[in-house]
Formats: sequence, structure tokens, C-alpha cells
Amino acid sequence: MKTSVKYTFTLVLFFCFSFSYGQNFVDKKITIGADTLSYFDVGKGKTTLFFIHGSYIDKNYWKNQISFFSKKYRVIALDLAGHGNSTHNRTDWSIQNFGSDINQIIKKLALKKVIIIGHSVGADIMLESSNKKNKVIIGIIGVDYFKNVGAGLPQNVIDQVITNLKTDFAGTNEQYVKQALISKNTKPEIVNKILADFMAMNPKIGIAMNDNFLNYSKREADLLKTLPLKLFLINVDYVPTNIANLKEVTNNNYDLHIFSGSCHYPMIEIPEVFNSALDKTISKIKK
Repeated sequence: MKTSVKYTFTLVLFFCFSFSYGQNFVDKKITIGADTLSYFDVGKGKTTLFFIHGSYIDKNYWKNQISFFSKKYRVIALDLAGHGNSTHNRTDWSIQNFGSDINQIIKKLALKKVIIIGHSVGADIMLESSNKKNKVIIGIIGVDYFKNVGAGLPQNVIDQVITNLKTDFAGTNEQYVKQALISKNTKPEIVNKILADFMAMNPKIGIAMNDNFLNYSKREADLLKTLPLKLFLINVDYVPTNIANLKEVTNNNYDLHIFSGSCHYPMIEIPEVFNSALDKTISKIKK
């Protein structure tokens, strides 16, 4: 699938002059291993909310949440290595390595009472972080994820996806976004923003990440079975959550909130509704 010149130009415009979801914040930098990672650090409070974005996007997707929650919490939102304003010097693009980054940042910033909020694959990174039994992590919240845990793709399908990405990275990602990440009611400006971010991804990094992510299902299930904390989930019903699988894999150690009206990115599509659901979930954890 080839993107037309006109459409590509539109995507570039959306990428360069992307919509501002919330106010602007100062970029801060922290060195983790070979990379310098960019992050927002806003607000004060005894509890820190640590936001982790999904693959191919960046910390700016959380701007509405930063504005809302920084009134009573310290809020951190990170650009993962290879994303946003962070560098891409590493060679290990695994979920495990991203999870190690989170724990190192928590330690370097001397954070206390941390609640991690992970969107999409960011929720797997969240699992890796909390799996270290870091006592300062008091809660974990997945956003629109773990919808069919324990059901990995057949190896031949994974191999075909990787081949497609190597052959036509942009076209394969465009097809994936349209088929799996947006809904028929998603506003055009949001669709274009997501597509622009996916098109802007470095193919070398994106392929390496997918190679790891697509083969992660067994480890994901193993981590969910031995969670040191209760798993809180906020999912959108545009794609249903397999609750039977979730109960089995987590040993019923979860709390699930489901709502309507958004695609895979509720934090930018319906931020007020999402913020309300997240606020209630955070309150549950604090209690």
C-alpha cells in the first residue's frame, strides 16, 4: 500500500504543526545508559504519576493529563528512547530494556509513591518495571491494553508482519493504524496526527521493537500471573476486552473500567472522560 504524494504532504504538515493537546511544558533531560531521555516533570505532591506512552508516539499525548493531574500530584511523562525528543543510541529495543529505563529514572529522580500509567505497549513496559518489586511503585494502571492476554500470534503471522514492515514500513503501519487503532468515529485530525507519528518513526527502530513486542506474549502472561500489585485497567470498548482470559491470567487480580466513545487513544480523543476515569482509578489505588 503506497501513500500518495498529496497525502504524504498532509501527514508531514500534521507532524510539523501538530495539534496542541494541552499547554506547553519544559523539556527536561536525563541520561540512561547510552541515551539521553526527554521528559516532563510538572507539579508537586507526595504521590508521583509516571506516564508511559505506547510505541511510535511520544509524551505529548499526555499533555491534557499533565495539566489536569499536576494540580495535586507530581506528574512525569517520558519520551521513550527512540521516540519524541529522546535519543536513539542503543541497540536493545526490548520491552525489558525500556522497563529497566523506568526503574533507573525512578531511582535517579528519587521518586516516592509512584503510580505508573502505561498506554498500549507502555503497559508491558510498566509490567517490567513493577516486576522488580520496587517498593516505591504503589500502583499500576494499563490504558486500553491486555485485551486478549495469553493469546499470542502464530509464528508464521509474526514473520509475515516483520517481512511486511521491512518491505513497506510506512504502508504496513498505515494499514495497522486504520484497522486496529482508530474507530470509524475518530476525528480526522486525530487520525492524521496518529498516522503522522507512525510515518515519522525510524524504520530500523520500529522493526526491532515489533520483533520483540510480537514475541512477548508468553512473558507478558507470566508477569501478569505473578504481579506484586493489583492490575488496574482502563479500556475502551471499540475493541472488546476478553475478560475470561484476563481473569485466568491475572488470577482475578485486576480492576477493569470500560468506557465508550474513543479509539485506542482516549487521552487525546476524549480527555475529560478519560481523566475522570483515571482520577477514580488513582483514588482506588491510594485507598
